[in-house]
Amino acid sequence: MESTVRQGKETYTELYPKAIEMSKNGKSVKDIAKELGISYSAVYSWLCQGRKPSSPSLVKFKKYLEKHGPTAGIDIKEIIPKHNEFYHIAQKRGIGIKRAIMDKRYAEYRVWYYLNGQDDVLQQRTQELRKKYVKVKKKMMKTLGI
Repeated sequence: MESTVRQGKETYTELYPKAIEMSKNGKSVKDIAKELGISYSAVYSWLCQGRKPSSPSLVKFKKYLEKHGPTAGIDIKEIIPKHNEFYHIAQKRGIGIKRAIMDKRYAEYRVWYYLNGQDDVLQQRTQELRKKYVKVKKKMMKTLGI
């Protein structure tokens, strides 16, 4: 008997419509599960028990980055409180969420999340942050008379 490796809920939201369509075309729960590479129990719960998979936070995280581009961890904290945890899960599952870590002096703006293809925007945003940091530092030194 073949075992199915659990892919994670983020793929379920993508596979659900396919499973529904395959069922309408007369395929059995067992065949759908095998073809989609997911567990029999997942497909059974969708088709026979009427449970639709929810959109998990990892998908929400990725969609946020698709819409807003590279974002500092501090700016995403309210929406995705476990962003660091989701980053590590995404790495294990090959989901494509990347992370850049800047120098410690940028404090809470040190960690940035982005997706493949957003490298240029990340570079631009972190460069803007560096310029603001230098400007604020100069202003503080002037104020302090240093």
